[in-house]
Amino acid sequence: MHWISLITESIVLGYIVGKCPALFATLQLSLIIISSATNNTMPNLYHRH
Repeated sequence: MHWISLITESIVLGYIVGKCPALFATLQLSLIIISSATNNTMPNLYHRH
């Protein structure tokens, strides 16, 4: 079921990039920060997709 959410994210991200690239850059930056923080604090939870 994980690929469905990946496709949905791709569509949403493509829409955001088309409409507002600055918003996309902000979202991408926060995603990187969140994922790195999640990696450091909860590695088991993060890798269990």
